[in-house]
Amino acid sequence: MRTKLGALLGAGGLLLLAASATIAAPPAYSISVSKTASPAAVGEGGAVVAFTVWVTNNGAGFLQAVTVTDPLAGCTIGAAVETSGDGDTKLENGETWSYSCSVNVTPGTENSATVIACHDVSGCNNTSHDAQGEASVTVDDDGSTAPPSTAPTAEPTAVPTAEPTAVPTAEPTAVPTAVPTAVPTVDPGSPAPSVDPGSPAPTDTVGDTPNPSQDAAGLTEAPTDTVSDAVGAVSGNRSLMLVLAMGMLLASLILVTPTRPVGARNRGR
Repeated sequence: MRTKLGALLGAGGLLLLAASATIAAPPAYSISVSKTASPAAVGEGGAVVAFTVWVTNNGAGFLQAVTVTDPLAGCTIGAAVETSGDGDTKLENGETWSYSCSVNVTPGTENSATVIACHDVSGCNNTSHDAQGEASVTVDDDGSTAPPSTAPTAEPTAVPTAEPTAVPTAEPTAVPTAVPTAVPTVDPGSPAPSVDPGSPAPTDTVGDTPNPSQDAAGLTEAPTDTVSDAVGAVSGNRSLMLVLAMGMLLASLILVTPTRPVGARNRGR
């Protein structure tokens, strides 16, 4: 019995110690802070914007003293508004309070706020407090003041330049060269015509034709060799020259060979 009684007393003492330790532990305090602007964007000339700071208790203990500091010029923070809560002036776990101010600002204005919260009302300051948080917001440009549009400039159109036309050059025409005409030669094997010594020398009427023209002194020019001139004139035609040569040969034979009387020929026989 004594053993059982001692065990029960020991267990009871342990329970009391645990309960006293739980009661003595301080609650955990914590807040979250956010900030909004309405409207979120304004024109280039500026407009009045309502800035709102939202404070939410997400800790274990309730908070009674909440202080919001906003350095924006002209922003005077109003009283707390219990956005969600039971209205007992205590910011309890899960509840949200809001604080607002309205200021005329221009695009690009940044607004920040710092919040401190305390469980006890007295003695709550920037150095001694239970929870702290901060947030900021920037006002945008709504684009209502559009910049002046620049008219697009047309690029200059390049004028195409005509390509020079090449002038065709005429190919040189080859001048045909005349084929030299060979002067017919007399066969050296042909016998020379015999001349009778008793007959008078025939007169070369063809080659000795005098030139009727005279010079200024009255001298008669050398007779013109008409045969040579004829041969030179027809030197381009070989056949004509050959015929002419044969004709001249026959003429010379007729002129050189003397004519005998018929009786004399008979006597010789």
